[in-house]
Amino acid sequence: MVQPDAAPETFWETLSMEQALKYPADVVFHSSRLGTLTAEEIQAHPTLGQHPAVQAGQIGGWNQDFIMSYQGMTAALNATIEPVVAASKVT
Repeated sequence: MVQPDAAPETFWETLSMEQALKYPADVVFHSSRLGTLTAEEIQAHPTLGQHPAVQAGQIGGWNQDFIMSYQGMTAALNATIEPVVAASKVT
């Protein structure tokens, strides 16, 4: 897990696509919502495509919707765990 350069009471840092290489990581997650970049579009992007995890194809979907059941949360957590378990060290 990367440690973002964020205020103590916040949990994330807002970055532009041009800052994508600021935090090298072994896996990159993208929003699974409609209208966001797909894994293929991320790989083809001139900046995002240079990220070590993206070059290795280690991209996972991130479900950021409100999940209202244990079954739904189980599916979301399993979908998050799969890319992490399958990943190799690239950084």
